Amino acid sequence: MSVYRVGTNKSSTNVFPSVRPTLDLDFANSKTLDPRITFTRASGGSYVGADGFIKYACVNEPRFDHDPVTGESLGLLIEEQRINYTINSENLSLWTGTANMIPTGNAIILPNGSVSTGVEYRGETTDANTKLLRPSPSGSAVTAGDTWVFSVFLRAGTENTCHLVLLDRFNSGSTGRTFNMKTGSFVGNQGFAGTVSGGLTGVEKYPNEWWRVWISGIFTVDEPQGHQIYLRLNANSGSIPLTTSFSAWGAQLEKGAFPTSYIPTQATT
Repeated sequence: MSVYRVGTNKSSTNVFPSVRPTLDLDFANSKTLDPRITFTRASGGSYVGADGFIKYACVNEPRFDHDPVTGESLGLLIEEQRINYTINSENLSLWTGTANMIPTGNAIILPNGSVSTGVEYRGETTDANTKLLRPSPSGSAVTAGDTWVFSVFLRAGTENTCHLVLLDRFNSGSTGRTFNMKTGSFVGNQGFAGTVSGGLTGVEKYPNEWWRVWISGIFTVDEPQGHQIYLRLNANSGSIPLTTSFSAWGAQLEKGAFPTSYIPTQATT
């Protein structure tokens, strides 16, 4: 038993039993699994390490997540199953339909801590349609009522703002928002109606001036879908300077109302 004196009356005591839990799963502090726990995962997976960079876990390896800014341990990462329908998630210059956008060749530290010369893009012409476009790959057609979310890592270059769009492939409707890559905030409310509604957004800060930005939408008809990143000051702006640039990496299109941990892709989903 433990005895505690309370108040100013030294003769007053409360007696409480010393009780300890029979099972204490402190994932955040221990960053280990109790040997009595069985953990399996059929694929690899990503998580944020204590240094704020994205790490990759092997099959059946548990993931202990962290806040990308403070490094605070967030405990064991458990998620529902998702598919990233974006092909070439880290090399956006390979996206089908890319218009008037080319890599600058500048070396940039990525959210996973590696260095790449292929993630910063600039406008090749002053065409107002300068954009990175990823039409829907095979198998990602949606049915009415489905909610999809598009997320991507963005970093300001000579330009601070760009426009994210989630749209049906036939472009009869879309939802989009302009994002300020310096302040980490969405600018105004440039959502579009039609066959895509909703337009919920979110943002998370990462090291080296990166942001993970996402936008979701509900499709109201049976349509294939796609997503775009426009290099433009807002949804309706005209031409842009040739020197305007920004960085984009780690794009992810998944079925659901919120983004899960980053799923890298190459030639397939």
